[in-house]
Amino acid sequence: MDDEGKVKDIVSQSKNAFLSWKNLEVGSRDLYDLEVEFAASKKNKNYVVMITLLIFLIAVVGTAYAVTRYIQEAGKIVPIQIKDFEDVNLKDILDIAKNYEQKLKKARADLENIKTGLNSEISNLNSKAERDVAFIMEGSDSAEAKKSRVSSVYRKLNSDTAAVRSSYGIRISEKEAEIAEIEKEMASYDSAALEKARKQDEILNNQTRMAEIQLQQTVDSYEERIKSLTSKYDSEIASIKRDNTRLVSTLRNKYDPVFKTEEIKKIIADKKAISVPLRAGDDSVAVLEANNAAGSGEIASIRNEAEKLDILVKQILKVPYENSVADASKRINEQELFIQKGYESIWQKSAEAIDDKNSQILNFSRAFDFFIQDTGVSGYVLNPVSSSEITVFMNKIIEIKSGDRAYVFRSDNEPIAEIEFYYLKDKLYAREITVSIDESGERKFIQPFDRILVKLK
Repeated sequence: MDDEGKVKDIVSQSKNAFLSWKNLEVGSRDLYDLEVEFAASKKNKNYVVMITLLIFLIAVVGTAYAVTRYIQEAGKIVPIQIKDFEDVNLKDILDIAKNYEQKLKKARADLENIKTGLNSEISNLNSKAERDVAFIMEGSDSAEAKKSRVSSVYRKLNSDTAAVRSSYGIRISEKEAEIAEIEKEMASYDSAALEKARKQDEILNNQTRMAEIQLQQTVDSYEERIKSLTSKYDSEIASIKRDNTRLVSTLRNKYDPVFKTEEIKKIIADKKAISVPLRAGDDSVAVLEANNAAGSGEIASIRNEAEKLDILVKQILKVPYENSVADASKRINEQELFIQKGYESIWQKSAEAIDDKNSQILNFSRAFDFFIQDTGVSGYVLNPVSSSEITVFMNKIIEIKSGDRAYVFRSDNEPIAEIEFYYLKDKLYAREITVSIDESGERKFIQPFDRILVKLK
């Protein structure tokens, strides 16, 4: 109000000054005729007066604007003293309102932390159950045993989950009740007083302090939450590392085990020198095939299968096994090459032995041929294995067919039996048809080198 009075005084003084100046100018003149004055003014215009008036108007407008601006700026600054609020206890109201808000915010943050802890513990239990089931399924137990152990794991999971939910449920219920009580107290408080307090709080410019307090509370809450989560995550990571170690050990024992039986240890320890097997020659294979000992196709098939086995073993040796499987694979490779070498050696030696035996048999055959031609008989008994399987050696000049018959003599006048010839696998044999009786009534048996005389048809 004082400022408005000042403005009015300034305007009044300016008006009076202007009017007094005009009165002086008008008072110094006599009464005049208007038409005469207009006519005179056209001839004699005073530009100084017009310029002076223009400057004066500009000065008045500028002064008025400056004063108005000053009043507006001054009106924004309102001095406030804390004693002005003592009669309504606004400071106490502000403190109580802030206290309620802080308590409510902290309670809600605590409730959120409890729920986060509940979800984290349930997640940890589920993760541990999944890892335990994986260990069981990777084990060597029977399907029934695995099923039983898996059921036990899930029963324990359900039990532990229920216990965790029960424990956290009590804390959640208590915290929700605390929040409801705070909200009830806030609702029962004088809302008009709170609103007035908030407005005065804005006037007191306490927003910075409140923001700092809230920021610190938020920082403390999140730091506590991060610390809790970090601790839980560290524990879970440690548990996962232990489980991974167990899993790696289980998989290693299953797919790269350590053989512990003494028999296998001895086999693995029996190292053999690796050498490329020397193949039996084609001549030796031909000898074996000619004597029905082994066919060339059979030998080629065995060699082909051995080469396949050698390829498989070499591929297995490329796998980076570390325990007994690595040594066992090396021994298998050595044994496989040893067996190949043994087969080739057997084929070679067998062919040489057969060739040598054939040579001896040929010598005996030539001697028998000469002996038979010299004695004039048809042949001789070599080995009477039984009465139905008699090995004979006959003169090659005589053509003998299955069913032909002959007499067996021990001397020129001592008949022993009558035989019938037959072929078995291209070899000539004989069987007894009739037998002779000696003077004592005993049957006469065919013996080696008994003479054979073929019946002529």
